[in-house]
Amino acid sequence: MIQRFVDTYMEKKEELRCIFSKELPRKYEDLVRTVVSILGDSGSPKNPDPHRIHKIDYGEYTGTLVFVIAESGDNPRTHWYAVISYGSFSGCDTLQRIINDDEGRRVEDMMTLALHIVQAIKEMI
Repeated sequence: MIQRFVDTYMEKKEELRCIFSKELPRKYEDLVRTVVSILGDSGSPKNPDPHRIHKIDYGEYTGTLVFVIAESGDNPRTHWYAVISYGSFSGCDTLQRIINDDEGRRVEDMMTLALHIVQAIKEMI
């Protein structure tokens, strides 16, 4: 867990809540990109770039997604990664469960999932 990313999430969570209340992400790629977009302005010289995210998918119906995120700027030297396990239906996949959940709970549940993704981001060394 990278504390400055968690701190930035906490500072910008109302902005993220507003984004989710307008439209929920339907795929993990969209969710990770949205999360990274709010982390990109954390006041550090090394910021993750939401336009430089590469996905590795190990699975078909269920599996593991690995997202590799490059820093912004020319010739990025710093990279981060997040590993997310997914399922094939709402009974075993958190994102699908949120999308199929009660209207009133979706945004708050998506906020929790977004925080878990922030907490899962690690720097590649």
